[in-house]
Amino acid sequence: MTRYHFVFCFALALFFCTCGRPTAKTSQDSLKVETLKAVSASANEVELAGRIKGAKNEVLVEGGFYIWEWGKKDRGCRVIKGKVDLETRRLKAKIGLLKPETVYAFVSYVEDKGFRMEGDIMNVKTLAESEIKVLELRTDGPVFISESTAMLSGFLKNYRNAGKATLTFSIWEKGKENEPKQIKVKNTFGVLTGDATGLRPDTDYSYTLLGINDRGPVLGDTLSFRTKKSSVPVLGGYDRGR
Repeated sequence: MTRYHFVFCFALALFFCTCGRPTAKTSQDSLKVETLKAVSASANEVELAGRIKGAKNEVLVEGGFYIWEWGKKDRGCRVIKGKVDLETRRLKAKIGLLKPETVYAFVSYVEDKGFRMEGDIMNVKTLAESEIKVLELRTDGPVFISESTAMLSGFLKNYRNAGKATLTFSIWEKGKENEPKQIKVKNTFGVLTGDATGLRPDTDYSYTLLGINDRGPVLGDTLSFRTKKSSVPVLGGYDRGR
């Protein structure tokens, strides 16, 4: 083999060892992902989270999680696409159809233009059916009241072992208990809030907190408030004597 042929073969081999397959380097060289602790776990579902680091344009970044039963990765793992939050640079995903009282391993990943970066492996244990507790709810006073809106509040005391709970505020005008309106609840580590809109000015309202999980429905206390008076003058009502 001549020296020319040797150099050519060496260069060809180097190409197939590097350029011929994806590497860990991305178009955003500093792009990384950190696997965070599980946000929550019930008997059959977990909510996972990761933190994206170094991305210059998160809009182009996709990510998710690998999850498998601990010690049984050889039997296969699930790949779940997550949601990227551009403001907090967080990666989130809810994964269901899991076994109760079972340890699962999971790892986050981000992908940019065909290249994939992974975080560290973490684990989470699903709850036993018996660990899911009856909801402990507390209805709190409104955070804010205006002429036509109110921010309702409450608290879920045992949110960590409440299982997969559905939470809503129920609000109704005084004397119209049979016509309640359901308000979507935002749950931030057990602190509950809900925006009631389309209310009538200078009107009494009552509301309560409703929660449902595998152990059944629970109602919080019923509280009341009054919306503020309208600041808009009534046309034609200022000069009736003339």
